[in-house]
Amino acid sequence: MKSDFGSAFLRAEDLIQHGVWSELNLTIKEAHPPDTLKIKDGKEWLDKEALSFVESDQYLVMGKLNWRLLRYATGIESKEEAVGQTLILYAARGDWFGEKGVAALRIRIPKEGVRPNVKKNIMGTDITGQRFHKPVAPQAPPPVAPKRTATEQINDCQTGAELLELLRKWIKAAPVHTAPEKWLGIAADSMTKIDTSDYHEDALDSYIQEINNNAQLTIHEQTQGKS
Repeated sequence: MKSDFGSAFLRAEDLIQHGVWSELNLTIKEAHPPDTLKIKDGKEWLDKEALSFVESDQYLVMGKLNWRLLRYATGIESKEEAVGQTLILYAARGDWFGEKGVAALRIRIPKEGVRPNVKKNIMGTDITGQRFHKPVAPQAPPPVAPKRTATEQINDCQTGAELLELLRKWIKAAPVHTAPEKWLGIAADSMTKIDTSDYHEDALDSYIQEINNNAQLTIHEQTQGKS
């Protein structure tokens, strides 16, 4: 096993498998004393103890807590007995290093085993089996289309039917005091500018009348609604 991040040391994110926080079963190959492992491309020595494993080319840094957990997990009485022991690593979430919701590695203790006297906030919350939620970058709101003028909307109409539908929408949204003649004037003017081949030549009067009836009906409905 090798970290996708290229680290020589195991980290909590190395336990993410197929988007789920998982456990890692390892066999201890060697216990390394401080100042025996090179870090930072061989430029410095690691000043902490670490374990190496049969199944992984990464190391686990061993602080006081990890050594305590290992003793409770395996029953070893000294660090020299660590070689050949198996352990289970899991990820826990807690507030550490001055940050909230940080993931860290922990050594699992068997459920039937005796547990060390370690505060819960130090052990953190076991997140094994939970899905790893990738942070979602905030998305910019969709661009708002600029408001189009009445003339622009009329010019977009290609047929009399499209113009009629546009005028119907306007009339439906018009305030009660709007005079129907305003819409009739727009309709008559617009009919001379667009293709009205979808209407018979003798249908213009009935077209205008339909708009007029629509306007009168809308005004009547709005007036009744306020009475």
